[in-house]
Amino acid sequence: MSKKTVVFNNRFITYYKSGTEIDAMTSVVADGVNWSKANLTGLPNSVRFSSLVVSGGDLAFVLDEATKKSL
Repeated sequence: MSKKTVVFNNRFITYYKSGTEIDAMTSVVADGVNWSKANLTGLPNSVRFSSLVVSGGDLAFVLDEATKKSL
């Protein structure tokens, strides 16, 4: 399984891929114990999680492996 956790808007968000499915779980940073499924739409299953960057309050996937383009 491929995964990456980032901090965004005072929340932990863990993106993960299992097979062809991409999902995300989230938790408030102050908690970190209670997690819930995050609403996630529009990401291709070829996203490279290692290229996920949080910058200036924006969440950006840098590379889609299939198209070699930034998202």
